[in-house]
Amino acid sequence: LEGILSQLDSEKAARAKEWNKGSLSIPEIAALSCWTLRQLFPLVPATQLTNQGQSETQRLLTSFSDRYEALLMEHTALQHKARELSHATTELARSAQQTESWKSAHGTAIA
Repeated sequence: LEGILSQLDSEKAARAKEWNKGSLSIPEIAALSCWTLRQLFPLVPATQLTNQGQSETQRLLTSFSDRYEALLMEHTALQHKARELSHATTELARSAQQTESWKSAHGTAIA
């Protein structure tokens, strides 16, 4: 794959080489998966598109699809967790402000 990508002189090919380095976001991985398949498909000789070639192509498409689905579920779970943490942070800030108000009111009342 890296050999073929090195022949494709583009920014996306350079980013695709970083696939296994963990530096890509989920949307980048999805976009690069689709882009890579579109780039590689024309390179497959027509003679290889026999039953064996078609089954290999199908296997690759299934693999990319499964990977995308797993990443999408992970992305959705992380978004949900981020929303929960944001809500908790907002509640904590509100509680801290309310505590300061109570402390101030208590200090004024006993003074």
